[in-house]
Amino acid sequence: MNCLIVINDMSGNTQKIHPEQLIQRFTTIEDNITVKHLHSKHSKWSAVGFDRVIVCGGDGTLNHALNTCDNTGVRELIYVASGTFNETVQTAHSYKAKVGKLGDEFFSYVAAAGSFTEIGYTTKERAKKKHKILAYLSQVLKSYKVHNFEVQLDINDTTYKDKVTLLMFLNSNRCFGFRFNKMYRKDDKKLYVLMVKSYGKNNFINKIRLFFPMFRIFFLGLRKPIHGKRILFESFETGTVTLAAPKAFSVDGEKSIANGQFVIQPIYPSFNLKLYSADKL
Repeated sequence: MNCLIVINDMSGNTQKIHPEQLIQRFTTIEDNITVKHLHSKHSKWSAVGFDRVIVCGGDGTLNHALNTCDNTGVRELIYVASGTFNETVQTAHSYKAKVGKLGDEFFSYVAAAGSFTEIGYTTKERAKKKHKILAYLSQVLKSYKVHNFEVQLDINDTTYKDKVTLLMFLNSNRCFGFRFNKMYRKDDKKLYVLMVKSYGKNNFINKIRLFFPMFRIFFLGLRKPIHGKRILFESFETGTVTLAAPKAFSVDGEKSIANGQFVIQPIYPSFNLKLYSADKL
């Protein structure tokens, strides 16, 4: 079997990973093994010609692996979490059969735009490696903004159209380190949408007003569907998103620009996806 091991040396806890451990744990003596280290965000790799791919890094590394391995003949993707938050492994500890798809792009646990979401891709790799979760906390005040972008969401035979400050699609019970999606079930065939309506301009008063729905969501948690004046929270099987203008999304912590109309849906990849934590190898 042809086996590729990809280690993202920029991830927050990569120092816990040793190629010899991975070879002993996930390969056999008959395997043809290739090891590749990633030293920058621009490092490229291909899954073509490999039966098994083992990737080590954070949620963004897994995101890249999902999209790289699709339709290449890879039969098994093994993810060893060695990032800072490791949200995917915190949600599903052994396997994750279902992922999400935003247009043409797979995501493991979240695709989101608006308030706070840029933290995932603006936090510097060097800071994450040195300061771990504290590196993200330093970005919180900078990203505490009231956004005001127009979205049309068609799910469950209903159309929602409004200007929002946060749009989040979840395949997880958690994001930003908060385990707030109490409706999440690992084996269901659904995704979850959280939409928070905008208060308008990004000023001091509106930031204060935004605090209250954010506190309700992330600190108190969401246990059932909400169709409120300010918050929409619902599960769905497939939907359509229409954006009035291009918008930056944080897709598993990686920046992606979305525009126009696209489908959002759960999907089962062509390969078997297994999840491990670097701490438990």
